[in-house]
Amino acid sequence: LNNDTEVLTGWLPQLLEPLMQDTGIGMVGPRLLYKNDTLQSGGIVFNNKSKIPYHIYEHFPADHPVVNKSRYFQALTGACFAVRSKDFYKIKGFDPIYLNGMEDIDFCFRVRKVLQKKILYNPGSTVYHLKGKTVGRGKFIMQNRKIFISKWKSEIINDDMQFYEEDGFIVKEYFTRSPGLDTEITQFFPGLEPIDECCG
Repeated sequence: LNNDTEVLTGWLPQLLEPLMQDTGIGMVGPRLLYKNDTLQSGGIVFNNKSKIPYHIYEHFPADHPVVNKSRYFQALTGACFAVRSKDFYKIKGFDPIYLNGMEDIDFCFRVRKVLQKKILYNPGSTVYHLKGKTVGRGKFIMQNRKIFISKWKSEIINDDMQFYEEDGFIVKEYFTRSPGLDTEITQFFPGLEPIDECCG
């Protein structure tokens, strides 16, 4: 649990229950909200524009149906999650090669590859994430991204479209908030449109 979070009543049992009920689940994460009650993170996805992931449905209202679907992802943010202590120990926790960034995504990939276990987003647990309050939080972003890509490039699955199709959206375009020369380490975000509105 990060130092920039506020938990709500009942948040912890909802993270622990799936681990107790299914040994095939290796990690459970909550619905993370901004203070304005929009989604900060409800699962992390990848697209075909870059190897750097993004938070699916970020800024959607907390009560939107797609925000409240329990499902499996390749990765979840490390701001808050539950994992068995024996599993954490088995994969040696967070890799210290990362400097305050991407270590959580790397951890998720090891949960899936080494432990062969699933990663579950459970919106039944809610935590407010104030995001990025640690001093120097973004200083090593590019370095961390390069390390992650060099390690996991061949394991990344472009999966955002499968979620959008399932939920009734199409991607109109992708954009980036900070264009870089190296598209592989640049983060791209989707411009979404509901299928029924755009296509009749």
